[in-house]
Amino acid sequence: MNSRERVLAAAERRRPDRPPIDLTCTPEAMAALRIHLGVDTDNAVLDRLDVDMRRIGLPFIGPAERSAIPLGSEGVDFWGCRIRKVETEFNTYYEWAGYRLQTAGRWQMSRPTTGQAWTGGTTPRCRA
Repeated sequence: MNSRERVLAAAERRRPDRPPIDLTCTPEAMAALRIHLGVDTDNAVLDRLDVDMRRIGLPFIGPAERSAIPLGSEGVDFWGCRIRKVETEFNTYYEWAGYRLQTAGRWQMSRPTTGQAWTGGTTPRCRA
């Protein structure tokens, strides 16, 4: 199977000859792979490693206030989730650093109160 056939077979829940492979890494790791493999482009790295998937990006054309944080940057998205940059001696990456509901508290389970019309036993329900 070629990469296209392999990915389509997996997406259609048919058995491919092997699982499709994807590769996502930091820019520093990709640069190291280019040097190690002696190639000039990211696609050449993916070809050399027999990676089946390729990523494409499309520009967001909606309202600016609903756009996502650009890849490789810090900020807060439309949903209130914060992304921050983390730099180590080995590489740089971005991680989730906060979300709007993180201080909402824990949910507790309770039994239905007396008089509720429930015939399926003692199924718990959520309450704040």
